[in-house]
Amino acid sequence: QKLASLDDYVIAMKPDQKKIYYIVGDDNRSVIKSPHLEIFRKSGLDVILMTDPIDSFILLRLSKYKDFELANVASESVDIPPSPAPAETPQPAESQVDSQQLVARIKAVLAGKVADVRVSERLVESPARLVDPTGSANPEFQRVYRMINREYEIPPKILEINPSHPIFTRLTSVPEDSDLSTMIIEQIFEDALLIEGLHPDPASMIQRIQKLMESALQIPQDKSGL
Repeated sequence: QKLASLDDYVIAMKPDQKKIYYIVGDDNRSVIKSPHLEIFRKSGLDVILMTDPIDSFILLRLSKYKDFELANVASESVDIPPSPAPAETPQPAESQVDSQQLVARIKAVLAGKVADVRVSERLVESPARLVDPTGSANPEFQRVYRMINREYEIPPKILEINPSHPIFTRLTSVPEDSDLSTMIIEQIFEDALLIEGLHPDPASMIQRIQKLMESALQIPQDKSGL
């Protein structure tokens, strides 16, 4: 991470790069861990971190710099140059997940909380990310409204998942109708809200996290537990 001007960014762009990529957030320390950045790291593309409150206001009017369009990496439709294809390696049986069944399972738990659930091709290390549905207000507009109106409600987002993530490959062994399965899915969703700075009450996760830890440690539960 370093300070750089837009001219510096343009000079360092890849030969085939057509856009200036950026991401908005509350601070560099949290935004650098965003799942939106993973595919860009893999592709070797620089992303500008826009973490000053004034940045969102500027981005409402600034859509291009010179001949280059500014593109938010959190957008569902942002395009990126393909990264070098890795050598094909056989995947263990554990990693073979029925994506359609997994999506249906998550939709059933998160009904009313998300606009949709779908498989993502942009996630590398994270299990999930949140993106805005087509036609919704852009992230900068939403961010500005949140700053000037605390009562502003963020519209439901799309949860994109990485079915190859170990959490999902192992979730298939957990009964679909169990409390544990529900809590895992809810926690994945709320983790995604948290990383986006959108969780309305992070403290509400504590009880669920404690139950998940107890389950992982196989601590006997009383009748009010799992």
